[in-house]
Amino acid sequence: MGCYATLSFGHFAVGEWKSRVPLEPLLLFTQEDLREEPKTTEDDYEYTSRTFVVTASVAKHRLDSRGFNLAACRRLFNEFRSDLIWEFDAKTGEDRYTPNTVDFDQYLATCARTYQQHDNWYCLSESREIDDPELKLVFGEDFFDCTTMQYFRDAETCVVMRAFLEAVPPDEPVVFDLTELVEGGYFDADEIPRIYDHFTQVMLRRIGLDYQLYGFVIHDDPSVDQRLRRRVDTLSEDQFIDHVLLPLLDRMGFDRIRKVRFHGRNEFGSDVLPFRYRTPLGTLEYYAVQAKAVPIHGTSASSGNAGELISQAIQALSVSFVDDLDNERKTLDKFILASSKSITPDARRVIEEAVEGKRRLVFLDVDRIVELVKEHRLLQYLLFTELE
Repeated sequence: MGCYATLSFGHFAVGEWKSRVPLEPLLLFTQEDLREEPKTTEDDYEYTSRTFVVTASVAKHRLDSRGFNLAACRRLFNEFRSDLIWEFDAKTGEDRYTPNTVDFDQYLATCARTYQQHDNWYCLSESREIDDPELKLVFGEDFFDCTTMQYFRDAETCVVMRAFLEAVPPDEPVVFDLTELVEGGYFDADEIPRIYDHFTQVMLRRIGLDYQLYGFVIHDDPSVDQRLRRRVDTLSEDQFIDHVLLPLLDRMGFDRIRKVRFHGRNEFGSDVLPFRYRTPLGTLEYYAVQAKAVPIHGTSASSGNAGELISQAIQALSVSFVDDLDNERKTLDKFILASSKSITPDARRVIEEAVEGKRRLVFLDVDRIVELVKEHRLLQYLLFTELE
């Protein structure tokens, strides 16, 4: 007996947690998804149902957008899946180990079949009524290795949620039910409207504490610069802008950072629209960015891609724009040339010589990007997030 938080995808129970609110299911929701509805039982007991509700398509999008897409799911599956499955031979009384050959696609197919034929997954491996060896194998306690159970249960829960969401029809309701916990007195009903924000803070405390305890492992790693450089070097131009430059500029205190969505006459020769920086003296400076996912090279204004960047820099620094802060026309103070790879000394010199007021140019090559990523605490995000 007890009070449980439960997560269900339509008819299918994905998990239940006794006497506590788990963090992982909250990744599927926001505070606006909370539903509070008066209900009455068959014996006329009145209570309030408290659930977070979205459709399966929204839940899947939330996980994907928060970094836990199928690619991340596949990587963790391959990392945590056990190599051997333990079996006990009752006839001989001996332990036996067989290779675990189930791949991620087979795992997804088993989840889909389970969703269609059963009402949960976590009771099936021990059920005498189930005669499906693959199902019993996939949901058995030895399918993932022992470190998963001891240290990475949260990752396993996310793998399970994302895998089953592949099988759920898009309009099927996804429901996280906290009613029993509130009725049982585990949470004050007055706190429920703020419960999502509360547990978001718990997540942040967990991340912060883990980093405080174990962050030295990453920063003391002598290969961390090389790993970051290799990560940045493999990004496409859009990925470089979306997952490196935009979050980095935000962390550095710049304001109104917006990517150019459609290139044309009004793009100011840049990939990021003019944005602002408020100096310590309270004045505003205006910047824009041109990003490249290729090395910047060239020994003259007409060689390599230096000539193209000169043209873009001159255009950006000469075009005016209206700042919506005061509705006045402005021009750029500085123009950033950023490359996810190298910028040769010759190209830097040629561009500076060709652009009037060279102090208005800022060069960011991959080495400088790596320094800034570490300085502004984006290292973990960039190394460990699956980027679309």
